[in-house]
Amino acid sequence: ARKYDIKVSDKEIDLELALIHAVDNLAYSGLDTEKERQKARSTIILEKVLTKDVVINDEDIKANYDENASLYNIETAYRTAVIFLPSKSEADKALDELLGGSNFNVLAKERSFDLASANLGGDIGYINDGTDNIDEAIVEAASSMKVGTISEVFPIDNGNYAIIQVNDVIEGKTFKLKDVKEYIRREIALE
Repeated sequence: ARKYDIKVSDKEIDLELALIHAVDNLAYSGLDTEKERQKARSTIILEKVLTKDVVINDEDIKANYDENASLYNIETAYRTAVIFLPSKSEADKALDELLGGSNFNVLAKERSFDLASANLGGDIGYINDGTDNIDEAIVEAASSMKVGTISEVFPIDNGNYAIIQVNDVIEGKTFKLKDVKEYIRREIALE
């Protein structure tokens, strides 16, 4: 099939992103929403091309769905950026700058001591209660915020301080077998 014969719906992209972020909170981190959708679309097109002639029976699809039930029952996740600071006074100073109009991403790159996230403008991907290695205080703060807002300064476990910004929310959802059948068919075919 030539590339333009293959259609990808917005619904398929939404599903792909929701499932990817449920498994890997850092997938596509550093990309804005539009670029993330483009990347997901390319992935789906490639997978459809690679698997178009592979026949997978419905029993195998159902077995995969049952085995991975938790994957298809997705908790609400928050696309979060963090600035990690060593002291309350430095955190307060950074918050003043943010409230004065400084750009969160730029400030994260300049001030945050967590180099991995600082390089991405503070982006730590989509997080929720199930995310490994993320301080509970950060998840708790994120879950009570509106998109685009900046948190107060708050302490985290290791004695440092954090300021966060929530940039997107993927609402929790349970996908029925019919919703994910095509996705699972591709996944099994790719294996």
